[in-house]
Amino acid sequence: MRYPSTRLAVVSSLMFLVLWLGSSLLEALASLAGRTDVTAFLSRRAWTYDLPLLGFIGLMILGMAQHFVPMFSGRALWDGRVAMAQVLVADAGVALTLTLPPEAEFVGLGLWALAALLFVVLILLTLRSEEIGVRPMERRPGLGRVDRLAIPMTGAAILYLLAASVGFLLAALPGDPARVTVHWFSFLHLYTLGFISLMVFGVGLHLLPRFLDAVPNRAAVRVLLVLALPSPAGVALLMPLLHSFADPLRPLFVLVASMEALAALLFSALVGVLWWTSGKRRPAASFHVLAGLWLSLGVALGVAFGVDPVATLGWAPAHGWVNLLGFAGFSILGVLAEVLPPYAARGPAAIRRATRAHQVLGTLGLLLVLAGIDAAVRGTPGVAGILSVLGFAGLLAVAGSVAAGTLGTLLGIRTGRPAL
Repeated sequence: MRYPSTRLAVVSSLMFLVLWLGSSLLEALASLAGRTDVTAFLSRRAWTYDLPLLGFIGLMILGMAQHFVPMFSGRALWDGRVAMAQVLVADAGVALTLTLPPEAEFVGLGLWALAALLFVVLILLTLRSEEIGVRPMERRPGLGRVDRLAIPMTGAAILYLLAASVGFLLAALPGDPARVTVHWFSFLHLYTLGFISLMVFGVGLHLLPRFLDAVPNRAAVRVLLVLALPSPAGVALLMPLLHSFADPLRPLFVLVASMEALAALLFSALVGVLWWTSGKRRPAASFHVLAGLWLSLGVALGVAFGVDPVATLGWAPAHGWVNLLGFAGFSILGVLAEVLPPYAARGPAAIRRATRAHQVLGTLGLLLVLAGIDAAVRGTPGVAGILSVLGFAGLLAVAGSVAAGTLGTLLGIRTGRPAL
C-alpha cells in the first residue's frame, strides 16, 4: 500500500465496520432491556444503511481503487493530495450523517457526494496520465482478455456510485421533496446492486484469477457482463412505477430483476469453479467462496420477496445482512486477507489461523443473527434477542480482530519494522 490515502481509507473503513457491528450489538442489548430510546436512535437510516453502505463498504472500495487502478493500468495515482482530500471528505460525511439530526443529514450526504465526485475525477485523470510501469504479469494466458471484460463492470460501477450518491443527497434535502424521497429505494438499489455488486464483480475478475492462479471461462464472463451492466438501472427505474401485482409493467420488471439474479448466481458459480479448479487454494480464498454462497442466499430471499412480499416482509432485515455483510463484507475481508493479511509479522502460520478463525466465527455469527430474525418472525422476541446478541458479539469480535491485525500490518509497512 504505497499511498497514505489508501491506508487511511482502509483503517477508516474497518473502524466503521467495528462501529456498525458494535451499534448493532448495543441495539440488540437495548431491545432485550426495553430501552426504546436507544433502539429508536440506532434504528435510524443513518445507522442501519449509511454506516455500512458508505462508511464500511464505500470507503473500502474507494480506498482500494486508489491502490489497484494505478497498479493494473501501469500508472501513478494522479494526485496524492486529491486522494487524501477525497478520503477525508468521505470520512467527515459519514461521521456527520451519523451524528446530525435526521433533518440535517443532508450535510453529511452532501460531503459524501462530493467525495464520490472527487473519486471519479481522480480515477479518470489517473487513467489519462502517462504510463510509468509494467502491469502485473500474466502467469496464465487469457488473463488479459478477462481483464478487458471486467473493465466495463468497474466503469459502470463508478457511474452508479455517482448517481446513487447524488440521489441520496436529493432525498435527504429539507422540505420533504416527496417526488425524490419515494425514489430512495431506487437510489439504494443503484448503490448496492449497481455500485457494490458490479465493483465486486469487476475487481473480483481482476484479482481472483491471480490469487487462485486459474482463468475463468470467458464466455461465462461475457454473459455476466451482458446481464449485470444494465439490470440495476432497469430495476431502479421500474421500482417507483409499480403499483400492484397487476401492473402492466410488472412482467418487464420481473424480466430485468431476473437478469440481475442470474448475474449474481453466475458470478457465484464462476468463483466456485475458480476455487475448485485452482491448485493454489490459500485460506483467504475461502472468503470469496463464502461470499458467493451468501450472494446466492440473497438472491433466493429476493425471489421470495418478489413472489410473496407480504408473507416475507419480516425477513427484510435478513436480506440486508446477507448482502451487505455476507456478500460484500466477506468479499472485502477476502481481498484484505490477500493484500494486507492481519498479523503478518507473526508469520504464515499465524495468518492462516487468523483467517480460518475469522471465517468460522464470522459465518457462525451471521447465521445466529439470521436465526434471531427468524425467531422474531415466529413471534419469540426473547429468543430472537438472545440469538442476536450472541451473533453480533461474534461478528464484533471478528471485526475487532481484523481491524487490530490489519492496523498492525499497516504499521509494519509504514515503519519498515515488524508489526505487533
